[in-house]
Order: sequence, then structure tokens, then C-alpha cells
Amino acid sequence: GIPVYRNSKNNIVEQITHLYNLNDKLIISIAPEGTRSKVERWKTGFYYIALKANIPIVLSKIDYQKKELGFMAKFNPNGDIEKDFDFIQEKYKDVKGKIVENYNPKIY
Repeated sequence: GIPVYRNSKNNIVEQITHLYNLNDKLIISIAPEGTRSKVERWKTGFYYIALKANIPIVLSKIDYQKKELGFMAKFNPNGDIEKDFDFIQEKYKDVKGKIVENYNPKIY
């Protein structure tokens, strides 16, 4: 795990991009929506890491209502954040997390 301390600037996007450039294989999992409480909008670091490192984003889900988990889509971001995030939003529209009221579809 790589802790992210949000109370200070730490250039995590650049650090992770650098790790991808140094390694033949590296897989990270990021919860852009937040993991402990409702957030006003999703964090975008995962998007910029994928864009700068030229790697795909793999969308996964944990659907508590359906008791399903798995992978939904893999795509390469193209730099048009609105179009790319609309694609992501469409994929998650029917997925229900553990605390449904904490979900915020405002993703950027």
C-alpha cells in the first residue's frame, strides 16, 4: 500500500507515474470516490496517473445489492476528461455500494 496524506502536497501523481515508468509490471487499485466518507467530487489522480503513464484504466465494482464484484471495462484515457468521465459514470450508474447514500455521481 502507498499511503496518501491529503493534508500536504506530495506530488503523488508524479510519484506513481515514475513507478510505472521504472517497472515492467505494476498494478495499483485506487478508490477515487473516497473510502471513509462522502466526498463532493471524485479525486482525479487515478485519471492523470493513467494518462501520464500511458496505461489503461480498469473499472472494477463491488455491488453490495447484487452481491457481485468484478471488472467492468478497460479503456485508455484520451485526455478529454469530460468524455472519459462520462464513460466511467455510465459504467457505474447501476452499481450500488455498501453505503448508498455516500455515493456522489459528481465525478469531476
